[in-house]
Amino acid sequence: MYQIEEVDNKNWKLICFRLIILLNVIVCLICNITDIVHHAQIIYCYWDYTGAEFIKFEVAVLITNIGMIPILIIGTLLVFKQNIKQLRSYLTILFLLSWLQMLLIIALTQRFPLTHIVHSKWMDQKSIAKYESQYNCCGRFGPDDYILRTGRVPNSCLVDTTNSESREIHTTGCLAKDDVDADIISYELITSLFQSLLQLILVFLMVCHYFYLKRIKAENRSFRGLWRDHIFL
Repeated sequence: MYQIEEVDNKNWKLICFRLIILLNVIVCLICNITDIVHHAQIIYCYWDYTGAEFIKFEVAVLITNIGMIPILIIGTLLVFKQNIKQLRSYLTILFLLSWLQMLLIIALTQRFPLTHIVHSKWMDQKSIAKYESQYNCCGRFGPDDYILRTGRVPNSCLVDTTNSESREIHTTGCLAKDDVDADIISYELITSLFQSLLQLILVFLMVCHYFYLKRIKAENRSFRGLWRDHIFL
């Protein structure tokens, strides 16, 4: 009696490729959601302040981060469905949106380099004296911030910090300072570059996946087929 050997028809190279792409997408989604929460909090805090010119940049970054979430999900579906034609158009959109995301955050951190670090320290009730002395500013939007919080303005807000008798203070808030020469490596810039790098790696992986699908002449899969094949196989 002969034993029939079961043949494994699954393309394990393609399966591994898809799983690597899925893991990259998950990390990108986590980064985008984290950034959405972060920028939404800042917009919520300063939306009503007339001097908060940085808000328009925050809104632009927030919109691109929100838009990236459905884009990443759609890309994952196209990869698993093996839709070669739509995947080609999708890759162009993903690449352009990733670059736009990075350029917006660079523009924000370069024009308003003090915004996020001053906001973070102020909310944690930590001193921002270092930035007030270095960049000739006072509080978030002016000396009134200190009057409302402690009833007195610190010496770091003085125009001449060496003269204890001087009462002249800076009236510009640190959040309103723009286009200053700052050597601050911001959290947003680091995370944005990391996130953009991940998304560009994702583009590269999807391009490789696209050409591999073309080479093996893979057929499109339906949602029913995805369910039958346990979705990720």
